[in-house]
Amino acid sequence: MCNFARRHIGLTASLAAVVALLSFFLMRSLVVEAKLNAESRWYADRALVAVASNWDKQALLDRGSEELLQAAHLQIDIDTQFLRWSMLGRMVRYHGVKGKAAVAFSLQTGTLITAVYFGSAEFARGTASITIGLVRRADKWQVASFQVTPIFERRPFTLPDSRVRRS
Repeated sequence: MCNFARRHIGLTASLAAVVALLSFFLMRSLVVEAKLNAESRWYADRALVAVASNWDKQALLDRGSEELLQAAHLQIDIDTQFLRWSMLGRMVRYHGVKGKAAVAFSLQTGTLITAVYFGSAEFARGTASITIGLVRRADKWQVASFQVTPIFERRPFTLPDSRVRRS
């Protein structure tokens, strides 16, 4: 066998090994991504319902990440937020969440797994869109952000007695 043929076979085998390795990592990342999406969606659904069904501040704090707890302590008045949100009343119908998880890597912080989900629900006095941000640390999902955008329904005012006379 000539020298050229040996090199060609060697290059072909090396190329096949690289393609196989890349295919393996691609398939593995797709499986991991699907698993993270399923886990994070399940967590986001349960956390959103636990907090918003009766506007339970403690349910949010119990699931909160370090960042959320620091923001609640230092920057925002969480009591005021929950008072505003509670004006919607209790949850009547929940429409679920849509979104996905993302994996980021940096040399300074390592691997960071986050997810953002958008949901909507109907409440006794209106509807709201709810955005919930998650972070995964030590194989545990936590709420990193929780934002509610209320849409209060305007209901026409009616007099109790429609036979009111005008003078």
